[in-house]
Amino acid sequence: MKVLRQLLILATLLHVSVVWSQEFNVSPNLPQAATQVAKKIAQKLKSHQPNVGHMGIAVLAFGDEKRKITAQMGNLSTVMQGEIIKSLKEAIKKEELDKFDVLRYSQIENVFKGTSPLGLTDKDPSAAREVLEEIDGVDIAVVGHFKFNGSDTSVLPKKLTISSTIVLPNTTEKVTHQVFTSDIKDLMGDGTDPDEFQLENRIVAEIYALPKGYPLLSSVENYTKLPLKLCKDHSSKFFGKLVLVIDKDKYEGRPYFIKLINTGEPFHPASAEANNEPYTIPDKNRLFSVSAYVDGVSVFYNKVITAGVVTYEKDIRHPAYVSRPILTGKGQRYSSNGSNPRLGEGTIVSTSGTDGSTWTVRGFIRANLTDPPSSTADLFLFGTAEDSIGAEFSTGNRSQIGLISLFTYTERLSSDQTFGAVAEPEAGTEPGPTIPFPLVKTSIQNYHQEIYEVLQIFYRYSDSDSLPMDPDDLVPFEPN
Repeated sequence: MKVLRQLLILATLLHVSVVWSQEFNVSPNLPQAATQVAKKIAQKLKSHQPNVGHMGIAVLAFGDEKRKITAQMGNLSTVMQGEIIKSLKEAIKKEELDKFDVLRYSQIENVFKGTSPLGLTDKDPSAAREVLEEIDGVDIAVVGHFKFNGSDTSVLPKKLTISSTIVLPNTTEKVTHQVFTSDIKDLMGDGTDPDEFQLENRIVAEIYALPKGYPLLSSVENYTKLPLKLCKDHSSKFFGKLVLVIDKDKYEGRPYFIKLINTGEPFHPASAEANNEPYTIPDKNRLFSVSAYVDGVSVFYNKVITAGVVTYEKDIRHPAYVSRPILTGKGQRYSSNGSNPRLGEGTIVSTSGTDGSTWTVRGFIRANLTDPPSSTADLFLFGTAEDSIGAEFSTGNRSQIGLISLFTYTERLSSDQTFGAVAEPEAGTEPGPTIPFPLVKTSIQNYHQEIYEVLQIFYRYSDSDSLPMDPDDLVPFEPN
């Protein structure tokens, strides 16, 4: 039996370089903003380094100006958290502040298991310090907020202020920075206009779930496609968003998968073909990659090697840095037999059989491409918000719970022209049984660095109070 191997990018985008010598008054995107915030935090910590022992630093997710993380904020909060963790580790190493240890995301989760971080915000530093005193393993907390109303993201300033507070045992330090909002809007997702009733995404998604009555490890042929709906209720926080309503009696605790599809149209706006200019590679054969998140966590675990020991941890970094699948054009597939300047390894060949224009994501993936390769995936299971992979703290209330986010990046062809680019939900995704998940590794050599398009799907059980009261406000949806 031939096993289909799916194509994976492990070499992530060179979206942003860490530039320590350069100061930005306003950062162009979130990763550079996090780098500058981390650099300023490291400078503040210089005068607080202990004489003996080590101090653990936990970076928490940032809320809006009311210190809330709303559904409308999409992946913004945890992506910022992940980027500051990464950048602060680098900044502390560069400044040789060896008495400070920045906790990884998985370590923060372990610290807060069974402990509520309620009150650990920058709204009341004195109260935050009292909370911090009760938490073992954390001596310093980095908390903060974005200066906007997370419940109304329709109008944002051109430049967004990020306020950070370093909560130390005996004092606090403040750091502020600004970022242009274009990257922020991508992370929150723009939605679509229900009156236009169109979503012209090149990359679309379908959701399939296994009904009760089948074994958990059943073949994908037994899965049922679940209908996506578009919310047209102006008073709903899901207005203009895609919504997946799950029959709780039929699907709670059951596995599901996400099928990514390269539709081949419309033309990329930079395409020479679309502008009636000469080209060598048709736009329909352009390569795409998709950074996929479920409940705020990348569908690819991050491979971490510490003292020779390999572990796989949840990855909440910016979409530019996480591993992601490659989708070819229709009628094409990847082959390891050959080479192509468009790819780091292997080539693209024509096929009349199964092609590479679709990619099935069955769970949270451990990409292990050693010889022999042994990649696996923990199946996606429809579960509860409390047990979600993205729950992080016992208090929950995370905007990303019950949210599937897809961020698409595109290959830059040689002929391309220039273009620019609140209440806790009750449904969540739990990691389920582990299955084999064959993969091959390569990279796309030339990218447009901007996020090309965003697709978000909010999923809720059918008895959820957060859904529109009138069922007619959720209309059946199929992409063009």
